[in-house]
Amino acid sequence: MIRRLLELTVTEYVYLSGKCKWCKTTSPNQFGDWKTDLYPDDKSLTEIMKLKARGLKNTLKKDDDGPYMSFKRPMTKIMRGLPVTFGNPTVLNKDGVPISDSIGNGSEVVIKLLIYPYNSPGGGKGIGARWESVRVDHLIPWEIKDFAEPAEREAILGLKEAPKGEYSF
Repeated sequence: MIRRLLELTVTEYVYLSGKCKWCKTTSPNQFGDWKTDLYPDDKSLTEIMKLKARGLKNTLKKDDDGPYMSFKRPMTKIMRGLPVTFGNPTVLNKDGVPISDSIGNGSEVVIKLLIYPYNSPGGGKGIGARWESVRVDHLIPWEIKDFAEPAEREAILGLKEAPKGEYSF
């Protein structure tokens, strides 16, 4: 009984590798989440299927680039009745050095997930996955086309090419 109780309350970490798209590590999306879509390699796809068998509710989707799963990290979350604030995911380069570069679509990454148990509303148990950090093994530079939302693309279109200001203080 005690062992089963411990199994339901212990968190674990899982590392998944593959290519990413829509990797939002510097600013949250419109829902207040840092989020990435991971296109897992074969080994990580097997690990994802094991997590799904254990109760992970994230949906495995497929597009022209193959199967992918979205992982997120909320800015805030209510936990045990209290708001908890999370910072953005830590981003490291392949040498383990922190970077602040925006991650472009197709970058090769390893993501770290915190796997935790939870009780489903109405009964039942499951596991959740919170995106903790990312290591970028091969960085594809970010481009304006990497914005998922048309309004975001429109908001910054032309800004890079705009003339520099003349500042005097």
